[in-house]
Amino acid sequence: MISLDIRTMSIVLALIVTALGLSMMSYAVSRKVYAGFVKWTIGYILIGLGALLIGLLDVLPEFLTIIMSIILLIFFVTGLKHLHTEMLEHELNNDNEKLVESEERYRNLIENSLQGLIIFNDNPLRISFASKPMESITGYSKKELENFQSQQLTELIHPDDRNMLFENLKGLFSNQDISSVHEYRIIHKTKGVQWIETYSLPISQKDSLAIHTVVLDITKRKEAQEALKERERRFRNVLEDINLIGIMLDPKGNITFCNKFFLNLTGLKQDDVVGQNWFEEFLPNPDKRICNELFLKSIETGTIETHYENQICFQNNERTIAWNNTLHKDKHGNVIEVTSIGEDITDRKASEQTLRENEFNMRTILDTVQAGIMLIDTQTHQIIDINIAGEEMMGLPKEQILGMTCHNFVCPANVCSCPILDLNQTIDNSERILLSVKGKRTILKSVVPLIRNNRRLLLETFVDITERKEKELELQKFKRSVENSPLSIVITNTEGFIEYVNPAFSQITGYSNEEALGQNPRILKSGMHNAEYYKELWETITAGKTWRSEMCNRKKNGILFWEQASISPVRNHNGNIVNYVAIKEVITDRKELEQLKEDVNRIMRHDLTQPITAIIGYSNLLQLKGNLNESQINTVKKIEESAIRMTKMIDMSLDMFKMETGTYNYLPQKIDSIAVVLQIIEHNSSKLSKKHLHSTFWVNGQPAQQNETLMVWSEERLLYSLLSNLVTNAIDASPEGEGISIDISDSESIIITIRNRGAVPKPIRDYFFEKYKTYGKKKGTGLGTYSAKLLSNAMDYAIRMETSDEDDSTCISVYIPKERLK
Repeated sequence: MISLDIRTMSIVLALIVTALGLSMMSYAVSRKVYAGFVKWTIGYILIGLGALLIGLLDVLPEFLTIIMSIILLIFFVTGLKHLHTEMLEHELNNDNEKLVESEERYRNLIENSLQGLIIFNDNPLRISFASKPMESITGYSKKELENFQSQQLTELIHPDDRNMLFENLKGLFSNQDISSVHEYRIIHKTKGVQWIETYSLPISQKDSLAIHTVVLDITKRKEAQEALKERERRFRNVLEDINLIGIMLDPKGNITFCNKFFLNLTGLKQDDVVGQNWFEEFLPNPDKRICNELFLKSIETGTIETHYENQICFQNNERTIAWNNTLHKDKHGNVIEVTSIGEDITDRKASEQTLRENEFNMRTILDTVQAGIMLIDTQTHQIIDINIAGEEMMGLPKEQILGMTCHNFVCPANVCSCPILDLNQTIDNSERILLSVKGKRTILKSVVPLIRNNRRLLLETFVDITERKEKELELQKFKRSVENSPLSIVITNTEGFIEYVNPAFSQITGYSNEEALGQNPRILKSGMHNAEYYKELWETITAGKTWRSEMCNRKKNGILFWEQASISPVRNHNGNIVNYVAIKEVITDRKELEQLKEDVNRIMRHDLTQPITAIIGYSNLLQLKGNLNESQINTVKKIEESAIRMTKMIDMSLDMFKMETGTYNYLPQKIDSIAVVLQIIEHNSSKLSKKHLHSTFWVNGQPAQQNETLMVWSEERLLYSLLSNLVTNAIDASPEGEGISIDISDSESIIITIRNRGAVPKPIRDYFFEKYKTYGKKKGTGLGTYSAKLLSNAMDYAIRMETSDEDDSTCISVYIPKERLK
């Protein structure tokens, strides 16, 4: 028997050979490799199993077992080599099959694509491959292209593009960093010049470098581009040749084109115009911002007002232009340019305005004449025209009067009994009866025959003298009214001597009519007013103006009394001053009441100021102790600010009273108006937020900056109170979700304008700045705008309100002189 180690070794080798056979069988099945490979695997399995059986039975001598082991080892080594070789061959075959399949798909893709493919090789430069689509692109067959010699390849390219093509290919072959996309012209075999677009990429092939170039036929695209350029060129030529303004703007409003007509109109050069912003350079200041915003909105929405009229301004010259606007969009619908064709209608507008003014003047003359005027057809006796005075006298609108016979109104008579046409009578300044809707009126009538457009007419004029006849009665009534008036009425001549006094004068002063006539009003002089007071009075009335003031006079018995006096000049028909009329009301009781009110206000201010001062002092003391947290400090500061604000309100209430009575001492200083407005906006932020309003602040047409300053003559608290009242009023009047705009402009005077949405109601417009006048506000007192007017007057400012139902907006402007007036 053989030794255990030799037998074990033979068994192990048999197992390895068997396992190798089974591995080869598994690989063959998984890779679907059969034929001879399967036979080998079965042989290895059988040999391994046989050797394993022999080793286990231990039937062979030792030397045979050794030989069998050596044979098994040889089979193992040979099997491994065979397995490795078969696996490599199989993988190689698979890779070749995939490569062939991939190349076939790539070739089919190239051959069936609309894009052409060319592969260039160097040394010499030639086409090593051309796809099927290249035949339609070039007109040459695939075979012809692949057999092109260098000269034929050169002739395929347009002469102007040859150098560019060969330089680009040379750069790609030498791995230079150049663009891979280019456009060239080629000479098609039958169609002539065509355009192509190429995408080139260098690719290594074995030991050489090839250029793979994808080719697109872009001839139609180029033709479309050229056609578009030609249309644009023709369009620009048309714009150049027409006798109209032609401009083009980019989406930002910058000028990209202007025609010669515009240059001739403005006297500018092309370089002075192109690139400039249209709205900044050529629109008047009031229109710049509004028109620019409308333009940008049109760009955003893609719609524009086709027909539009506005003014353009250049070299201090304004012209009126009627525009026709067109938007140009790209394929995505975005606006890329705006073309505007404009007609200069300045002269036409002026002519139309002159014609309208002439017609208006003629009609105005007729309509402002106090006499009734009408035209009558002599054949039909019908009224064919009538002026406003005639309408008013008859009490009917013109439409109802025209077409009716004159007998229905003037000198009523039976048909065929007209004193002028039928009875051949001439009526000149004769009194007649006019039948109006209001009843009978007495008129003076005259008639003049005339011919108009070959038509015989009568021009009939008539004057209503009913009132003249009633004037004497009215004068008597007026005289009785003056005689019975509780107001003192004095009439003097131009030298100041009394010509008339009414009974109230005598009753108030103690001077009888006989005592007063011929005297000078200085008999009432109290000595309470200085010489300057009376000098101002005489300078005012001699200048033809009305003088109003409060005056302290002395009665005949020496008692002083106060009057509210109004003294006005009286002019004759030539406009010369012939008399002065003084109308005076005794206001002694009111003056005493005002003095009492002032004393009460002063007492209230004194009594209220002391506890408020204590509050401020305690607030400062609490802050100085330093034992408060941040929340408590903020609360104390708010208490202090509220107390200070209350003090200012008390001071302002007394100052407002002084302004009403004309006793306020205004001491203006240089105040930063921008800082005041910013403070007001900040203090009203909660009100704005509550109504969902937004505010904008502009200085000379630009958004206000924190570091800007614009100094004005004022008192800071008065300016703050004035503007704060107007802003608060604008916030209260604005609908929710709208905006408040504050503009400051620095021109001849400084103008602060506050705009808001919402028109002032019609019933309140004529009383907008009057005291206690309000409309439609649940909590309105009518004191805000009154206070603003009062403050403006105290500072010698002007204030104006403009409102528009059409725009549904209100604008209040404060005009601040640049010089110190007080």
